[in-house]
Amino acid sequence: MGNRASILEERGYYEDKEIGQGAFGKVFRVKKKADEKEYVVKAVQKSESVIHEVAALKALKHPFIVEYNDSFEDIMNLYIVMEYCKGGDLSQKIKNQKDTGGYFTEDQILSWFAEISSAVQHVHENNILHRDIMPQVLAAGCYDTTM
Repeated sequence: MGNRASILEERGYYEDKEIGQGAFGKVFRVKKKADEKEYVVKAVQKSESVIHEVAALKALKHPFIVEYNDSFEDIMNLYIVMEYCKGGDLSQKIKNQKDTGGYFTEDQILSWFAEISSAVQHVHENNILHRDIMPQVLAAGCYDTTM
């Protein structure tokens, strides 16, 4: 994936750990050197669709959508810096709940449904078509203190 460490260093970040990998790239937790604040960097191979994704992310400001912070590139890759959600994603919440053998409360489920619906409505109001909504990409720990 190119010289990720040097491009992160140039932008004032250092890599903390890899937290995911998909068909199109890798996701890393990084820290900003200036204040040690944590972020997520999605490193993906450059393409026209990825450039459009960054433009769309820049336009989205909503309490239930992970916040875009920055982007930069090297010869092969585009790096998208986004808010880090310490609570993980909804998929992790579901797995943890399943492991305990318990159930989510109806109020919790309705709260998540309302948050997701609000975010999707905001995306549509900005004339952006989402590709898919799945628990692996729904941040569960950015804003909800009840978790």
